[in-house]
Amino acid sequence: MRDKEIKELAMERFRNLLDMASPVFSRDPERARRYVEIALNIAEKVNLRPPSIEKLWICKRCLTPIIPGKTGRVRIRPEHGSKLVITCLECGGIKRIPLSKRKINK
Repeated sequence: MRDKEIKELAMERFRNLLDMASPVFSRDPERARRYVEIALNIAEKVNLRPPSIEKLWICKRCLTPIIPGKTGRVRIRPEHGSKLVITCLECGGIKRIPLSKRKINK
């Protein structure tokens, strides 16, 4: 297999594991964390950078998939420019993502 094919396969498996983790969490949280851990290991082995939108919904501290309202709280804070604040309800980990204003073309 070529390097490109390996990375495509790894990305496909990474996404499949993350898609499986969210619905499983309500029944078996430990299995969901294991799915996330395996997905991150696959990405690391192939030297693949996971998409930022998918990394956004994984807690770095406890590897819990963040599901708004169940395992995570999502807020928008206006201080010092707007920020998206995602809080993990399992371990208390916090992610702050700056929100930039969109530029309007004149």
